[in-house]
Amino acid sequence: MPLSSDLVGTTGAPFSSTIDARWAMNFAAGIDDVTPILYDTTSDALPIHPMVLGYPEWEATKRGRELASLTPEEHRRGVHVRHDIRLHQPLRAGLELTTTPEIVGAYRHRAGAYLALQHQTHTLAGEPVATTFYGSIHRGTDTVGDDVIPALEERPSTPPDAATGPALELSIPANACHVYSECARIYNPFHTDLRVAHEVGLDGLILHGTATLARSVAAITGVLYGGDPSTITRIAGDFKGMVVVPTSLTLTYSRFVGADGADTVTFEVLNTAGDRAISDGLIEYGG
Repeated sequence: MPLSSDLVGTTGAPFSSTIDARWAMNFAAGIDDVTPILYDTTSDALPIHPMVLGYPEWEATKRGRELASLTPEEHRRGVHVRHDIRLHQPLRAGLELTTTPEIVGAYRHRAGAYLALQHQTHTLAGEPVATTFYGSIHRGTDTVGDDVIPALEERPSTPPDAATGPALELSIPANACHVYSECARIYNPFHTDLRVAHEVGLDGLILHGTATLARSVAAITGVLYGGDPSTITRIAGDFKGMVVVPTSLTLTYSRFVGADGADTVTFEVLNTAGDRAISDGLIEYGG
């Protein structure tokens, strides 16, 4: 059924999750990040990749799409196109979380209906942990009501004097979709079931956008911070060209000091066809 913009402002039921060391380590393994500190449970604080929150965000997204009264078929045709997460505190093992979806935008797009969700993740005590913008296009779906385009947090432009890092090659194996799906706890059948992929018009299995984003963040953090993601305060990117596995990707990035003093990295990821798999990528590291 059509997406109604009258639903903007509606919130869904919170989804509960608990970050434990097993899940955190499995996530690191699921993006091929072999940094030793991500598996060292003898340390006082196990560093945890912020993109681990993709699981409760995905579950909250499904609840948000139910709020929007999308049919199962319309839900299946949804394509994740924009991700922007702001961390309010570092993640740590043992955190018990709730993630609540809110519809913050609904408008017509040339490919269908654009549904914008904002997820608020808190501890059980109500402390803010993360705010995530999740934009998806539902192909072939109509929109009713006036277009409501959400306000987006600005991303800094790369200054001319930014330092340019070396190009990084990301090798994506044939089983990347299945391993990430299970380790990240994010299951969507067109990423792992070839029959379903063909039914929605895909030539093969495509890697989750959040997996490409997480691998990119891990690669850059490996170069700049020895693989320790604990100071990351923001991750963002727009998902463009498809990443059909197996394949390799080329990651290029620039580094500069942002307006608020944050160590800021902008990046893009190209697939083998030379198309952007991720555009307007951003990582901000705090003190």
